[in-house]
Amino acid sequence: MNNYHNNKQGAPRTHQDPTRNSYNKMNTERNDTLIYALGGLGEVGKNMYCFEHENEILIVDAGVRFPEDNLLGVDYVIPDYGYLVKNNRKRKVLVITHGHEDHIGGIPFLLKSVDIEAIYAPAFAVVLINKKLEERKMLRSVKLIEINDRSSLKMNYFTAPPRPACRSSSAGRSCCRHTKRSRSSRRRWRASCRPRRRGSPDTFPLP
Repeated sequence: MNNYHNNKQGAPRTHQDPTRNSYNKMNTERNDTLIYALGGLGEVGKNMYCFEHENEILIVDAGVRFPEDNLLGVDYVIPDYGYLVKNNRKRKVLVITHGHEDHIGGIPFLLKSVDIEAIYAPAFAVVLINKKLEERKMLRSVKLIEINDRSSLKMNYFTAPPRPACRSSSAGRSCCRHTKRSRSSRRRWRASCRPRRRGSPDTFPLP
């Protein structure tokens, strides 16, 4: 059943996508590292990807999807945060790749649902996120930390150094996750008609 969230008068109306989280039914062992998407697969928008190991969850992006014509009266479609709510006791950190709405639009709704230790984002995205949180009087609800090319987020089980990425949004970043056993990358590719220059973001190699 679809859940429609009607907040106070004038507040955005959201529709929580009832996508079934099949990863909840997988047989996992204690030392497994789980990688799953709460949104953004097979759709345009609602980007949200999670990397989980034991008591830590690294979340990459928290976006919205704009409603289709059949969702009358809905302003935003947001992911189903049910799994994160169920695991709210675990340490959670949010990393933002860039400032488009399909990557940051869901942050206020996520913060109302679960506890986030900190948000790490590039400079331009920080400005946009600050504006969103200020409008909803949520500036004190989470630490917002600006990252650049020299930043490196270190958790107990994850290390996430940001990498420059060519995006239509300023200061876009890809994110490379390291665990003790593996490495993965969340990266968006974008074609460019401009000549490539050595060291430019669209030619930046992953380590």
